[in-house]
Amino acid sequence: LIDPSHWRLTDGAVLMLSDDAGATWQSRPLAPLMRRMTSDAFDLKFVSPLTGFAVPKTTNSPVWWTADGGVTWTSVAITVGPRIQPH
Repeated sequence: LIDPSHWRLTDGAVLMLSDDAGATWQSRPLAPLMRRMTSDAFDLKFVSPLTGFAVPKTTNSPVWWTADGGVTWTSVAITVGPRIQPH
């Protein structure tokens, strides 16, 4: 639930969206590349009706984000810099 009116859920292959508290639903298939790369289960985290993240439950898959309500998804590259040793 994003708020009382906006709901998002997925089974890992299809994104389901409701903008009227579940009275009507739209379905959007997740991108084939996302489904192939996200072989593990993930948590769906929407911060607004348009912006959301698919966060894998393991470290074997990338994090994905959308800024258009799940029409398109982009993988997020997370890099870690060198570790600085305290003196």
